[in-house]
Amino acid sequence: MAAGVCPVCGNEATLRCSGCRTTHYCGKEHQKFDWKKHKGTCRPFQVCSSEELGRYLSARRTIEVREELLAEAPLVLGPPFGRPVAPTCLPCGAAIPIATASSMAAPRCLNCLWPTCGSDQCSTASRKSTHSAECIILSMSRERTIEALTGKQVTEEQLQTAYGSITPLRCLLLQRVKPDHWKKLMSMESHPEQGPSDDVPKVTRFLRQVLNLSQMDGALMDESKAVDTRRWDFSVATIAKVCAVLDVNALDVRLPGPSDAIALYADACMLEHSCVPNTRHTFDDRLRIRLSATRAIAAGEHLKTMYTHVLWGTQQRRDHLKVSKYFECTCERCADPTEFGTFIGGLRCLGCGGGVLLPKSPLLGIQSEWECAECSRGGGQAATLSGEQVRSLVLGLGSEVEKALEERPPSSTALQDLLRKLETLLHPHHSHCLAVKHSLLQMLGRGGSAEELRRKEAMCRDLLGVYRALDPSLARVSIYAAVANFELYSTLAELWRRKLSGPESVEARQRLSEAKACLEETIELLREENKDLPEGRLLGVAKCALESMERWFDTGI
Repeated sequence: MAAGVCPVCGNEATLRCSGCRTTHYCGKEHQKFDWKKHKGTCRPFQVCSSEELGRYLSARRTIEVREELLAEAPLVLGPPFGRPVAPTCLPCGAAIPIATASSMAAPRCLNCLWPTCGSDQCSTASRKSTHSAECIILSMSRERTIEALTGKQVTEEQLQTAYGSITPLRCLLLQRVKPDHWKKLMSMESHPEQGPSDDVPKVTRFLRQVLNLSQMDGALMDESKAVDTRRWDFSVATIAKVCAVLDVNALDVRLPGPSDAIALYADACMLEHSCVPNTRHTFDDRLRIRLSATRAIAAGEHLKTMYTHVLWGTQQRRDHLKVSKYFECTCERCADPTEFGTFIGGLRCLGCGGGVLLPKSPLLGIQSEWECAECSRGGGQAATLSGEQVRSLVLGLGSEVEKALEERPPSSTALQDLLRKLETLLHPHHSHCLAVKHSLLQMLGRGGSAEELRRKEAMCRDLLGVYRALDPSLARVSIYAAVANFELYSTLAELWRRKLSGPESVEARQRLSEAKACLEETIELLREENKDLPEGRLLGVAKCALESMERWFDTGI
């Protein structure tokens, strides 16, 4: 029985496209003939729009767990915009120390004189380099560049403005380099009603005055071609629009080394937010975004991602989304005071000593009162705090956590002292406690006592329980879960290898089998990570450890 109609000839068709699984062909020849037309829609989702959401992605059909939905190259990639950014090599993105970037002795691009990492390849901008188009513009203002970037009088803020202007510049140059990309970029959401951020005037001044784009505004893009009447648009309004598009839509991309970048993706930017997303994304070696399903998705269901941190509490996540994405999340996790029973935003009740202070109405944000349900169960008056008081306490403790974790090298003793303090005021699963425990478990048990190893084992299991409650697929916490699994492996191996020849040998073998399973899960969680990043290197270590364990299980050596 025919499953459809061939769009080429109109005849009955049974050959189904393996990509979208909705279009049918009468044979391979017509499928090949139709590919140029069909490839634009050959995907398991469609673009929809509504007054409330704007543009969003909806499943065309049932999508299977782990099915890849999208592999998309960035429209533009560059240094972060709208936040502090360290100097970077423009051709490759490698970090450059501030002292080096502002020194006349720094390695430089031979054409535009901007600092580079020093490699021969980065010193000369090739036509294939991401730096090639902007290099022409930067070369036209070399004297002003030297003045803006070098010398003792140059401040860190000036350097940040200069490097924060590069990605907006790359966006503007798409007008000529890739007009189709420019069209897609300008169609992205920009929330003009919010007004420009504080960085926009600084970037506008740098682009129009230091790089002299104001003199090119309105000029022909290519005066050598009489038929090409396109003109540059470097107006204040267009620069502001580009900055707003980056502010709303850009995704963070980690690069090898201590540097990062942002990128714009035409389709991925339409993913709707939820704190309980149904997709995950990774970046491959070419920095393409690869989107896959974390669970089965029904036809018509919206595709959702998460634009904030899964291990933050509701108040922190909603505040971040309000500031960065201009909306307030009302998903099921945000509406649940316990956050799926994890109490990741909970405070210890100092009134009864055993209860937890939680928001009565989480979606009211800072206006919600916090109370302890345990106090009221005994017939007494429930302990309460205002949303303002909670925010003040959590922000203050967060500053302490941030300072402690920035110490190099971090101190195990200091972190344990801080954790004890935190757990007198916060639920043990509070996001601040989780952050400290994540760092601590990578320090504990290094040649320590059996008691310390058992504490570390309990900490690993506790963290994994929280991760699975918040993210059953572990897709959003894959690195955190991988670290916890690897540390649980090392702890179990250390505790039980010594007991293989004693009276506990049967249990020891079972525990070591569990350690092997932890390694296997570590490898599975990190399988798509870049080998040049720390998590990619952990993947290599885990693979070697698994090979050793498998040899041991096979030979007993």
